[in-house]
Order: sequence, then structure tokens, then C-alpha cells
Amino acid sequence: MSEMNTVTYQELFDYLKERIDAEDDLWEEDMPPAAWTIDFEFTKEFAEKHGLYWGELSQTLEDRSYCSDADLLYFGVYHIPGHEIIGQESFKTPREIAVEKGLYCHPQVNGKPVSPHEAFEAQEAGLPHEWDVPCAKDAPYATPDIARARSYM
Repeated sequence: MSEMNTVTYQELFDYLKERIDAEDDLWEEDMPPAAWTIDFEFTKEFAEKHGLYWGELSQTLEDRSYCSDADLLYFGVYHIPGHEIIGQESFKTPREIAVEKGLYCHPQVNGKPVSPHEAFEAQEAGLPHEWDVPCAKDAPYATPDIARARSYM
């Protein structure tokens, strides 16, 4: 992103609140998150209005596991400092935190490490399985443990 842009996440949060509030059917305090919008329509609109590179911003949001405008507004305000400049972020993503802290996990079926595909098949077949079993970095099928890393944010 351009170094000349100094658009902050707080500006994005304010914009999202304004746009989502304008769309009454998209935002109600007691509405479950599953009922919210499932895209970044307003975030992309904000990026385009401010000359931000949408691809980079969307990757940053995806790396932090946000999947929609409402998701970002509802949860992002607690994890992304408002003063951070979009495109010049200093915060770490959950994946970066997991790797830094050595937090890894893998799925298991009957206590044996398996690929995610095999765990999904076991789930579909009704077999005993677990998804995010903590493990060592070099364990079979190990991936950064995003869920545990979030507790450090």
C-alpha cells in the first residue's frame, strides 16, 4: 500500500458502523453473527474510496480470520488497535503468533494424527475424531494453532 496513505483502522471501523447502521436489516445488537452479512462489501468500498489496495487489506483481514464487514466491526475493534495505519500494520496475525510461540496442532482419529481430509471423512462417517490437538511443530500434519494463538492477542 502507498506510504502516503495514513488511513487508520479506527476510520474503517467508524465507516463500517455508519454503513451497517444505515442498513437496518444487516445489523441488530441481538442478531446472531451467523445472520450478519457474509462479505466485505463496505470494507472494499472504504478501501476503494481511500486508495487502499484491496488485495492487501483483504489478505490482512483473512490472516486474522475475519470474513465479513460485521465480523470485522464486531470482533476487529477488540483485536486491531484503532490507531494502526492500514497497510503499515505492526500487529501480528494469529498465524505469526502461533509460529513464534511454537503453537501447533493436528487432527486425530482414534488417537492417531491424520490429515484434515481424513479427519473430515471420519467426522462424516461418525467416527471418533478431534480437530485441534496440540502437537510439536514437526509432528505429522502439524499446522499453526490459530485458536490457541488468539488467546495471546
